[in-house]
Amino acid sequence: PTKGNVDQTLELRAEDGSKTTARFSRKISEGHSSFAVVGELPRLLKATSYEVWGLQREPYRIMSLGAMVERTDGKYGLVFESAEDMRGYEEMFITLEKDKDDPAPGEKVLEGKF
Repeated sequence: PTKGNVDQTLELRAEDGSKTTARFSRKISEGHSSFAVVGELPRLLKATSYEVWGLQREPYRIMSLGAMVERTDGKYGLVFESAEDMRGYEEMFITLEKDKDDPAPGEKVLEGKF
C-alpha cells in the first residue's frame, strides 16, 4: 500500500434485494486509522450481534473492529480508532454473530472493498 493520507467511503447493499445497507468510511494518516460504519440491518434477536471485520491480503490478516451497537434511529453503528497504520485493510465485512465465545467470523451479512 502506498503512503499518504486516505479518506474513502464505501457503500454496501445486500444482493438479495432487501433494504440491508451499510456505509463504511475510513480515514488514515501517519500514525492514525479511523473507521466508521453505519448500517440499516435487520433487527437482532436476543444473544446475537453484528460484528465488523477488516481483511488485509498481504500479509494475510483478519481483524475484528468490534461489535456494532444499535443507535437511537434504529440503525447500527461502530467507530474504530487505532494508532496502527491500517491502509492495507481494504476489504470490509459485517457478520451476524450467534456465539460470543467463538472468535472466528460468523455468517457474512454484507461485504465490500475500498
